[in-house]
Amino acid sequence: MDLKQCVILGFFCVVILVSISLSEHFELSSSPSANGTVGQNVILPCQISLGRQPQNMEVQWQKIGDGNVIIYQFKAPSGPETFGQGYKSRIVLAKEGLPTGNVSLQLKNVQVTDEGIYRCIVKSTGWSDNTLTVLHVAGMGMVSIGILGPEGEGIKLTCRSSGWFPHPELQWLIKDNQSHPFELKQDHDQSFSVFSSITVLRGTTEVTCLVHVRSHLQMKQKSTMFLSQKRKYSMKRCFEEEEKFIQASQKETLESENLDLHRRLERARTEFGDAV
Repeated sequence: MDLKQCVILGFFCVVILVSISLSEHFELSSSPSANGTVGQNVILPCQISLGRQPQNMEVQWQKIGDGNVIIYQFKAPSGPETFGQGYKSRIVLAKEGLPTGNVSLQLKNVQVTDEGIYRCIVKSTGWSDNTLTVLHVAGMGMVSIGILGPEGEGIKLTCRSSGWFPHPELQWLIKDNQSHPFELKQDHDQSFSVFSSITVLRGTTEVTCLVHVRSHLQMKQKSTMFLSQKRKYSMKRCFEEEEKFIQASQKETLESENLDLHRRLERARTEFGDAV
């Protein structure tokens, strides 16, 4: 092989090597943010620009915070997979998406504590890239109105709801249009519970309790109770009848016990004669 052929062959080898090298240079893309609902599943998106799986690919997902916790790691083509503490049953990387460069992560059973920033990292031979996604978590609970009973010239009502995130506000919708105080408490799972009580006056026919979150999520739930103008007196009669029922039950029980005692004495006299 002469010098000219060697130069030509060397040139083509360099071109091939450069092409291979450049083909493995990729970028990652994702959505800036994702919205998750407590108890549901959410996708944290991450896509490789090549549209395919790089050689010797390794995928890593981190939750940014104290120590940047690694929640998932996978080395193609067949593993191994490693999971962060508490994530093994909650994380899925769809392997069928790998050939097209889809390394999105599914997070199951979203919890309030999952809110935060996540980093997707993809490494291959001689190249790597990463991208960030912010996960916003929202939780919404059911609203219930209860009756405590008569109070003064009205009826005392309560409204309560739990499982909210971020912290909610409570509003009574009645004809007085006044603002009423409410209590807010954060539970062990970091979600919020809310409680309020009011006394509605005689003549009120409808009461609504609205719980909502002031955020871009626009979450709200409400409960409505329809009241009769005679409810105060109905409630009073209900309590009086319940008290009479208890007293009657106590009297009936006492009479039954006395009758049972009388029967046992008669039986004893029959068996033992005048000795009893």
